[in-house]
Amino acid sequence: MLLITKEPKEDIEDIFEMHRKVIMGYKGILDRIGEEKFKELLTPKHVAISLSGEPTLYPHLGELINLFHKRGLSTFVVSNGILTEVIQEIDPTQLYISLDAYDLDSYKRICGGKKEHWQNILNILDILESKRRVCIRTTLIRDYNTNIEKFLPLYEKTDTHFIELKSYMNVEYSRRRLNLGDMLKHEEILKLSKRAEELTHYRLMDDFYDSRVTILANENREIDRFLKQN
Repeated sequence: MLLITKEPKEDIEDIFEMHRKVIMGYKGILDRIGEEKFKELLTPKHVAISLSGEPTLYPHLGELINLFHKRGLSTFVVSNGILTEVIQEIDPTQLYISLDAYDLDSYKRICGGKKEHWQNILNILDILESKRRVCIRTTLIRDYNTNIEKFLPLYEKTDTHFIELKSYMNVEYSRRRLNLGDMLKHEEILKLSKRAEELTHYRLMDDFYDSRVTILANENREIDRFLKQN
């Protein structure tokens, strides 16, 4: 995890240096990965700004994204959508918004969120249509939020390019309050995805069994499914 405390120009150099150090560890198995693949790993094309905390809390996120773009890299930002003003300002290559609840009650129950935060998320949904490439991701938990029809009005309201439906996975800190039984089988995710397909203008585009995930594409806003460099 990188603790960002500097100016964006310094942070970006730290990020590339950390990446280089990680990749150099593979030099010991060069005979297995090959020289060409090793050189490719040293020159990344895409940057994921996600996973460790909420990226929109970083006060210079927009500038950091722009610096990556100037170097020819694409940017991929994952957010919970609470900080509306930040989402409005940034322009990543692809924006991922997590939407795991369909109303205030479910938001409090699933995310432990507050009323004002839920309103911020609703505000975000109103502006996503203006972003260049957006995916809404819903993590489905058994007996919590698997009534997919309650999400459909929100999906159609956003009119985003993609909808991702994924099963909750029983890993890390989530195991303190959920268990293996709260995970959905891939077949169940497919069934919910096909139901969404029947009732909306989103069409099931692909799925991946091991991750228990599907992706639906907006048939009214076709866009290349593969993320390219910025």
